[in-house]
Order: sequence, then structure tokens, then C-alpha cells
Amino acid sequence: MTYSADFRAQVIKSVKNKDMTIREACTFYDVSKTALQRWLKNPTIKQSRDKAPSKIPNEALLQDVAQYPRLHV
Repeated sequence: MTYSADFRAQVIKSVKNKDMTIREACTFYDVSKTALQRWLKNPTIKQSRDKAPSKIPNEALLQDVAQYPRLHV
């Protein structure tokens, strides 16, 4: 899930101003510790993925449903 840039800035500001610890900010804003640490290193939003798309081709999906109809109820 992608958080907005202004939300990220608000969370980072809370930590950098020493208003909250990382753990307190994660609990308060309901953000994972890993995500917050990543934002502190680089707060910009990624525009692309490093991973190839994992969508199943429609032909393969239709073939699977036709081959195993009882499993897809």
C-alpha cells in the first residue's frame, strides 16, 4: 500500500522533531517499523517496481478453470 507524501512527511516530522520515538510513531500512525525506517532513509514515493508483474494470463486462467471446475466454486 502506498501512503501519500503528506502523510509520510507528517510521520517523519514527528520522529525528527523528537516528539515521538520510532516505535511510538509506528503505533500512533499505524505504520510498520520497516516502512518508517525506509521513509527516513528516502521519503520519496517509488514510481516503479523492481519485480516483474505476476498477473496470470487469461488463457491460462480459463484453461485451469475448464480443467478443474470443482475447485473454482
